[in-house]
Amino acid sequence: MINLLPYDENKQTRAARTNLILVRFIVFLGLGIGFLVLACIATYFLIIVIRSQNEEINKLNSDVTSSISTTTDPASNFKSNLITAKNIIDQQVPYYKILSSLSSALPAGTVIDSISIDDNTINSVLNIKIYSTTSGFETKVKEGFQKSPIFSDYQLIGTESPQTDQPGYKFSINISIKVNKAALL
Repeated sequence: MINLLPYDENKQTRAARTNLILVRFIVFLGLGIGFLVLACIATYFLIIVIRSQNEEINKLNSDVTSSISTTTDPASNFKSNLITAKNIIDQQVPYYKILSSLSSALPAGTVIDSISIDDNTINSVLNIKIYSTTSGFETKVKEGFQKSPIFSDYQLIGTESPQTDQPGYKFSINISIKVNKAALL
């Protein structure tokens, strides 16, 4: 095809086509830049929303953590108090064991005048006055206390004859024994 257009017009047509390409390029570039700006703005707002949600979650977590720590503190205090109480109870002397062992060590027909047991009498000498309805009970009393693991160091202090304070019990003896704390625990 032969170009019959004058040279200036031909130059103008080519410039118009180039301008049209440039305009299209600028429009597409503008649309691309606009899309990128909108994408950045949307990302920024999305980041703000996620950050606020994370701050709320962190606040809830810190509230839960503080409530757990306030719950854990009384629980740990209670546990340490239980351990302390257990240690105290383990160190206490069960007096019922002393009294039941004392009663099982005595033969039938005997009674104790009086007895005073406290923490000071444990692992020390305990003096006891025993009354009986029959004579010759000293050997049975001695055997009973020697068989018991709770009592040791049995000693006969003295015997008394029919002059007793207890009606019906005509004979009495005074003994000393030692209560072993290790056997009680």
